[in-house]
Amino acid sequence: MVPTLTTMILVTHLLLAGALLLTVNYLGARSRGYGYVSSTDIVGEAGNFGFNFLFRILTPSIYISFVSILFYYFDLPEFVQNIYLVVLYYSLINIVVIIVLNRWAFVNKISFFITQTFIFLTAYLFYTLALSKGLEFILPEAGNFRTELWLIILIYLYQLGDNFYPGYTFYEKRSMVLAGRFKKFWKEYAHLLSPEITQSAELSRIFFAIMIYEDLNRPPVYRFFEWLLFPLGRVSSSGIMQVQHGKYLSNEESVQLAQEKILKVVHENPALSLPDDADELIRAICVDYNGIIYFDHINSLYHELLYPHR
Repeated sequence: MVPTLTTMILVTHLLLAGALLLTVNYLGARSRGYGYVSSTDIVGEAGNFGFNFLFRILTPSIYISFVSILFYYFDLPEFVQNIYLVVLYYSLINIVVIIVLNRWAFVNKISFFITQTFIFLTAYLFYTLALSKGLEFILPEAGNFRTELWLIILIYLYQLGDNFYPGYTFYEKRSMVLAGRFKKFWKEYAHLLSPEITQSAELSRIFFAIMIYEDLNRPPVYRFFEWLLFPLGRVSSSGIMQVQHGKYLSNEESVQLAQEKILKVVHENPALSLPDDADELIRAICVDYNGIIYFDHINSLYHELLYPHR
């Protein structure tokens, strides 16, 4: 059965939405120097609100504008019809991905939905004012003052948003979610740990901070695909603790091996006493576990796990 043009357009727009999500994540990951943070903000990073807001709003509209130019160039104007829906599909796919990755609890819901609304409205505005009218309405014209005017407005909004920071309530709720993860994992895996860890509040927080971070970055759905790809040599770490090993590890096996790695570092640094030297011990553990770049994430989670227990 030959697919209809409507079906082809829908499938193309859905594929473009998926590609947009990958594009935003790729560009965002490489824009952290400008203050970009993930929507889930799982490690408490302080981002630049102005950059994040404009980046998230403008990137989808610029994306569908570029795609529309290509469709017009290849004489496929039908695929430009209602192309703003690509942005709607992108937002829906983004929500599904966040839920599947078990990160929805870390999303600032009010900020997220306000941003998604602006994303869609901006894309619809681009579509109605330019994209739907043809190629000549997309490409800029010399001497058009509207371009400069909008640049001034965007610069103003950027500077305004640069001085805005999320309220304390959101971070308090996120800390409570992290505390919930801590309690959940403690019930599931504490029996596998030695008394040296379980009887030390600091070592327990360090261990489970690593577990929480690894589970957030490699949730069960990821680990399922790791299980499939491990025999092909495409995956080197496995289990909830993401320990590198020659065989695929179960969650329990990874906990045992991670415990050995962490205690080895603790025993090699007897001069570091807890809790006074917790940060330095975390640094030493992170360097051995996954490199120095790992330190900021684990250290942030370790200290955030303190808040709900005060």
